[in-house]
Amino acid sequence: MATIVPDTTDQQSQCTGSRTRNGEPWSDSFYGTVDASGNPWGVVFLIENFRGPGTYTNADIRVQLHNADNSQVYQNLGADKVTFTVERSQQTGTVDAQLTSAITGKSGVERVSGRWNCRG
Repeated sequence: MATIVPDTTDQQSQCTGSRTRNGEPWSDSFYGTVDASGNPWGVVFLIENFRGPGTYTNADIRVQLHNADNSQVYQNLGADKVTFTVERSQQTGTVDAQLTSAITGKSGVERVSGRWNCRG
C-alpha cells in the first residue's frame, strides 16, 4: 500500500490493537492507495478468536481487500494460504495472504504481503 488515506464518512480506519483479550475478536481495517490511480482500497484483517501475539494461519484469520464501491472484493477462502503474525504490542506484524475473488470465485488472484501496523 502506497499511502493511507484520511478517514471519510464511508471509509474509517480502525484497530482493536492492544485492548483485545484472548477469546475476543481482534481486527484492523484501513484504507489506502495501491497504485497510480490514487483510488482508495480497504484492507481488513479479522481474527475471531484472538489467542494473543503469534502466528495465525488460514482458518484462524480473515483477510479482505476491496475497492471503495465493493465491485472488486478479494478474500481468503478454503485452500488460500495465509500467514499472519501479531507481534507483542498487538499493533504490528506481517501478512502474506493469497486471496480469492468474491465476485468470480477464482482463487489465488490477489496477494496481500508485507508489514502492517495500527494504533488502537
